[in-house]
Amino acid sequence: MESEYNPQELAGSFKLLKKDYDGEESDTPIFYRNHDKLEDRIKHVVQTVTARQPTDRGDLNEQHLRYLAATEKISQLNTHWALSSRRFRTAIALSEKLVQNNPNSSENMRVLADAYRMSGPRPPGIIERELSGKEKKDLRKKRTKMTLAEEERVLLSTSAGQSAWKENQRCAEEYYEKALSLDDANAEAYLGLGLLFEETGKREKAVMALRRFLELRPQSLDRQRVSKRIEAMEKNLSGAQTEN
Repeated sequence: MESEYNPQELAGSFKLLKKDYDGEESDTPIFYRNHDKLEDRIKHVVQTVTARQPTDRGDLNEQHLRYLAATEKISQLNTHWALSSRRFRTAIALSEKLVQNNPNSSENMRVLADAYRMSGPRPPGIIERELSGKEKKDLRKKRTKMTLAEEERVLLSTSAGQSAWKENQRCAEEYYEKALSLDDANAEAYLGLGLLFEETGKREKAVMALRRFLELRPQSLDRQRVSKRIEAMEKNLSGAQTEN
């Protein structure tokens, strides 16, 4: 209570962990979501804060901004955990919140771009038919029985999946460009943009973006993998020019 942060924010953090953006109601842990009795934690925090509310709390809006700044890195990491857990809608929701809270952060914009790019052929929000209990069970089965590549092949075989893929890639490109307009030395944004261009068949742009990434991150652990991608694309481009 004696910190400069608004104590109400702690309850808000727990409430965010309860949200099920992917419509699966899964027990897969994302940050503290696997802790027991999350609802009890929320009630306890609210009661404690209410009972011990200080008489002089200062400017709550200023406290709120300080809290967001202090937890921004954690929120970015939580978004990446969501992506690694194949919770792409959750990742989009969390990263959109990051950008809303700090739209001048190149890194927040890059994280949002990553979320859209990696969402592939999935719509960014829950559609009505996915709200049923049967559909939620089917979604959980897909995750356990299908690899990511297999799931995406199935989705891309539908017109809805193809439409979602195009829109997600469009959004990803837009946010990568915004991230770079805020910081043209954001290496990870160049990496994501290069991978996006490669996926969408824009090989010349992909090579340029990936080369820029290597310039900015010469010691990157991804250097060999990225270099091989560049080499393969340049070979394809050279072959295409020869045929023409």
